[in-house]
Amino acid sequence: MSEDKLSPTLELTVRSALPVVIFKIVVLEIVFVLLYAVLLFILNDYSPTPLKSGGILIFLFIQSVKFFFGLFILLKWFFHSYDITSEKIIIHQGIVFQQTRYFSLRKVETLRMNQGFWGRIFGFGTIHVELYIMAQKYDVCLTNISQPDRYLSIIEKRLKALKGSDNDSEE
Repeated sequence: MSEDKLSPTLELTVRSALPVVIFKIVVLEIVFVLLYAVLLFILNDYSPTPLKSGGILIFLFIQSVKFFFGLFILLKWFFHSYDITSEKIIIHQGIVFQQTRYFSLRKVETLRMNQGFWGRIFGFGTIHVELYIMAQKYDVCLTNISQPDRYLSIIEKRLKALKGSDNDSEE
């Protein structure tokens, strides 16, 4: 469905951009390879004989820790999403304990988008939504989402539609 013909009641689900998740996993891999190399270097220097079986145990331990960190990164990405409806932004997060937060678009004061160098190259960024609820400021961030400019314009269109319906109901 094109952006121009967007239904006002359509619910959009947005997730963090996949390149960000891949980047986190690559960094995790690099960190653990360096950790393994440093541990082997240190243990081989202080051991009278080379650690053949000890090196394998260290390698297996580091690989299993790396696997669980990688699994955590993937599960966190999978269970963290944003829903944009005609009247709300809904944030779902949590792997074991699911937390859902609702924010009314009627309370939005400002919208802005941040997109760094890598975000421009790979097409992801963060949308900041500033809301005031009962005189308290909230900054809701849709972090590292794909095509942030597209979703920013969708939210802006929905805000205009809401403000138009508010003006009609006041008359």
